[in-house]
Amino acid sequence: MTLVEVIAALVILGTILAALAMARGRFARQWAEADRKLTATKALDSLIVGWTEGIGAAVPINQQGNVPTMRSGIWRTRVLRNTDAAKLAAVVVRVEVFDRGEGEKSGAVPLVSVDLLVHLPPKRAATNLPPGELIGDQRRTE
Repeated sequence: MTLVEVIAALVILGTILAALAMARGRFARQWAEADRKLTATKALDSLIVGWTEGIGAAVPINQQGNVPTMRSGIWRTRVLRNTDAAKLAAVVVRVEVFDRGEGEKSGAVPLVSVDLLVHLPPKRAATNLPPGELIGDQRRTE
């Protein structure tokens, strides 16, 4: 083999190794992101179960808090305007889970979100829901 052939072989081998390293890096990032989303989904599921089970259960409205099962997770709820839900004496509440650093940014994309259709008690269905209100038998916490 000549020196030119050896150099060409090294260039080809180096290119293949660089491509493999880049592919492995992308795979690791995608795996980590999928794992974060799966963890957030499980945490959100347990939060919603806690809010909706039992007598006097309440879904917090326009509030946020720490996700107990995620080290850096925060949840946030907000009411979405929906005329069809209002006809049913209910509201649509979007629950989102963010990473602590990303959730504080205004344009942050949540790791996971879900919309809940929450029934309003008859006496409250005709009134507007102020921020910080709890739906259910619990009262305002502010």
